[in-house]
Amino acid sequence: MLARDSGGGAPYLTPHRVVTQAERVWIIRETDATLAPNAPKDHCLVCESALSVRCTWEYPREWARLPDAELLQLFS
Repeated sequence: MLARDSGGGAPYLTPHRVVTQAERVWIIRETDATLAPNAPKDHCLVCESALSVRCTWEYPREWARLPDAELLQLFS
């Protein structure tokens, strides 16, 4: 099931994770990229904070169950 963010932006697949690292809060979500031009895959994992946004196309299916440190390493 897809849910849109409150700003009417990209659709996000549920669930999402909130991770805190060095006083920075990251929200990590899987998003549907099927409408993105030249997207290498149908979905990507997005990691966003108040200061930055990161994306990865390579991640395990069970990403939401990874420990916080392992999850954040996907975006390094």
